[in-house]
Amino acid sequence: MKITTKKGDTGRTSLLDKRKRVSKTDVRKEINGTLDEVNSVLGLARATCDIERINRLILRVQEEIFMIGSEVAASPDNIEKVERRVEARHVRRLEKGMDSIEKRMPMPENFVVAGATQVSAMLDMARTFTRRAERKAVEGREGEKIRSPQLMKYLNRLSDYLFTLARYYEFLKMGKAEWPAPRKW
Repeated sequence: MKITTKKGDTGRTSLLDKRKRVSKTDVRKEINGTLDEVNSVLGLARATCDIERINRLILRVQEEIFMIGSEVAASPDNIEKVERRVEARHVRRLEKGMDSIEKRMPMPENFVVAGATQVSAMLDMARTFTRRAERKAVEGREGEKIRSPQLMKYLNRLSDYLFTLARYYEFLKMGKAEWPAPRKW
């Protein structure tokens, strides 16, 4: 497969249906571009992380982000072409993962200053990118380009999950549940 096609030189690109061209500023392209950023930062976190259990959790999220990207790229008239879509079970898995971590350690009660470790900082960065993807998905839902309520729930839970995973990594590496809070002005 040739990587450079030059078809996007005019500012238009295709989604799932290769016959229809959309602007590169289309909200679905914005969502998928942001999800690509999330996936890349998660890849960096996974490449840096030395705890295999956390690496497996990150990889699973990365795989699910590809699934979400396919769903986002589909239009309402070709959504049936997407083999795997976000379901309630994907949302529940994130919720159960957070519940499991929260049973093992106390969670911060205030805002946390990111950067206790490289891995947790990357997870926090992925979390902020996920929040942006979620905001764009809301925009897409309001424009009726995104219709899946499970996709919306998943993105909302994913940012919480990444926050929880970052704190868990810090807890495992530092052996304590202690986080610097922002200074009070």
